[in-house]
Amino acid sequence: MKTRRKFLQASVGGTVIAASGPDAAAETKPVLTSPKVVSADEGTKVWAMGVMVTVKVKAEDTGGAYSVFEDVIPPGGGLPSHTHTKEDETIFVIEGELRAWLGGKQYDLKTGDFVHMPRGVQHDFKNVSDKPTHLLLSYTPGGFEQWFLDVGTPVGDGDQESPPITPEDIKRAVVAAEKYGVKFDKNSPKPDPMRIAVHSEPRIVRKPSLSGNLPWQATCPPFSPPQSVSRPIGTRIKMLKMQGSKRGFISMHSPARS
Repeated sequence: MKTRRKFLQASVGGTVIAASGPDAAAETKPVLTSPKVVSADEGTKVWAMGVMVTVKVKAEDTGGAYSVFEDVIPPGGGLPSHTHTKEDETIFVIEGELRAWLGGKQYDLKTGDFVHMPRGVQHDFKNVSDKPTHLLLSYTPGGFEQWFLDVGTPVGDGDQESPPITPEDIKRAVVAAEKYGVKFDKNSPKPDPMRIAVHSEPRIVRKPSLSGNLPWQATCPPFSPPQSVSRPIGTRIKMLKMQGSKRGFISMHSPARS
């Protein structure tokens, strides 16, 4: 006789959760990891496509559940239009300004704003201001952070200038991204009804204003043609000193069993 049970199964970085039933615990197969504290000056730093990337937590640290990294984007820098097929991405603006194209719409972001970018949604972002922009980003599940380490150049002590970006560097980066299921597009983001299934909708959460508006009450800027600051291939980007206090990161997972 078959046991009638309904299961709610969710796969998060290899963790499968089965609900209901007396033997539900037997259906659970967690990936156990250990807590990790990353100080403000720790992490693997590389120059990737003109952006200073600091990987704070890799997928291997979280059982594949997620990864976290920082970007410092110089004026005119950013990543061109691309689409993730395996992971959702988030951006939190720690300091500065950022212009993002998400699902065919333009958003001008500032310090304190948060962006949820689901897999399958074409997007890009650029720093169109005259100062560096500091971001905290994540991938769920983790894995694509390895791309930055694959194509990037290590940042030396006191190094505030990116290496020149050559056409060969761009080609190598695009080919490497495809191995992770990420496609770089030549055109600006536009709605595509034939794209892969989207697991959720894009969302912009604004920092509350002094007038007391809640983040979800804020409105997004109207659609307007893309504007960006570009730089010739082969030039160097010189970083400006970021202002503000240092920040650390804490990753807390299911503790390893002894």
